[in-house]
Amino acid sequence: MKYAVLLCRGISKNVFSDNKNDTPLCSASIPLIDSLAAVSETGLVRLNRHNIPEAFASLYSLLGFEDERAVSPLPFEVYSSFSGIVPGDVCIRCELVSFVYSDESDPVLVKPCTYITSKEYAEIFSFLSEELSGSVLRFVHTEKCCLVWKNGDTEGCHFTRPHSSGTAYDKALPHGDISAPFIKLIEKSHELLSDHPVNTLRRSDGREEISALWFTEAGEMPDIHMAADVFSKFSFVSMDPAVSGLCLAAGMKRFSSVEEALDYSERTVEGIILDLDFSDNTVSLLEDTDRNIIPELKKLAGSDGGILILSLPSAAETVSVCPPLPYLLYKPDVIPGQNTGSFTERAAFDSGVFVPDAHKLLKRLLQS
Repeated sequence: MKYAVLLCRGISKNVFSDNKNDTPLCSASIPLIDSLAAVSETGLVRLNRHNIPEAFASLYSLLGFEDERAVSPLPFEVYSSFSGIVPGDVCIRCELVSFVYSDESDPVLVKPCTYITSKEYAEIFSFLSEELSGSVLRFVHTEKCCLVWKNGDTEGCHFTRPHSSGTAYDKALPHGDISAPFIKLIEKSHELLSDHPVNTLRRSDGREEISALWFTEAGEMPDIHMAADVFSKFSFVSMDPAVSGLCLAAGMKRFSSVEEALDYSERTVEGIILDLDFSDNTVSLLEDTDRNIIPELKKLAGSDGGILILSLPSAAETVSVCPPLPYLLYKPDVIPGQNTGSFTERAAFDSGVFVPDAHKLLKRLLQS
C-alpha cells in the first residue's frame, strides 16, 4: 500500500466568502478529481491557526507538530540547504542596510539597502562571514544569509525589520536581555564595510552605501526527530525552502521533479508528498494536474492505499486565522464515498464535514 498527499497551493478561496462559486476549483475542468470526490470523503479542515506561510503551516500541522506558539519557517528554510542545525539552535535572518545621517555623525535612520547585485551580495556576506563567525554564532548561506545561534534564546533578544522608508535607528536595534552581542556585530560590520571595495565602487557609481549587517527575525529549530519513524520511507517534491527543510528534517527523500518522484515512489517508498504551486495560470495547471498526475497517484494508491488532496490559498491570501479549507480523502478500502460528484469549496462546505485537527486526516490516511 502506498499513500499520496497533494498540497494544491493557490487554488482555494475562503469558503465563507460570497465568491465560493467563482473559484479555480469551480472553473477548471477536472473530471478525474471530481470522480475521486464521488468515492471519497470531502469536507473542510482547519489546517493551522497561525499567520505563517500556508504550505509550510499546513504540512507542519499535518505531521502533527502544531504548537500553541507559532513555529517559524526560518529554521527549516536554512535546513533545506544546511543540515548542520539541530533542535534548540536559533536561525536569524540577516539583511544589508543603509544608514541615514543627520548633521551629526550618528545615524538617525536605518533602511534596507537597495540595488545590490548578486555578486555584491555574495562578496559582502562571504567577507562578513569570515570576519564575524565564531563557535556560537555562525553565518550560513541559503537563499539569503542567516546567522545560526547555537542553543540560542528567542525570548532573550528581539529583532526589527527596518521599513523601506526608514526606521529610527535606536528603535530598530536588537533589544532584550541578551541583545548586546548582536548590537556589537552590527557595529563591527559597519566598521568592516566602511572601506570595503564594494562600497568604494558603489560610491563612485553614485549608489547608496552598504552601511551594516542587520538582523530582522529569528526562529528556533524544533525537535521533530520522531517524525522519521513514520516518514523515512516518503519522498517529496517542493520548490518552497521551508517545506523542503521540514520534509528533510522528517527524514524524507527530496526529488526535483514530480515525474522522478513518482517513478521512485512506485518502486521503493511508501508515500509521496507533492507541494505544487498553482498561483500562476491556476486553472490550466489544475487541469494539467488532473490529466497527468492524478492517474499516477491513483495507480500508486492501488486498492489498499490512499490519496489526500488539500486545497490551499496562495501566500498572498495568508490571514491571521486560517479559514477552514477543502480536503479530499480517498481510501477505497475504508472510506465510503459521499457521491458529491465534485471537489469544490461549495461541495466541501455543503458536506457538513469539519475536521478541526489536520493531523487526524493524515493519521487516517496512513491507517491500514
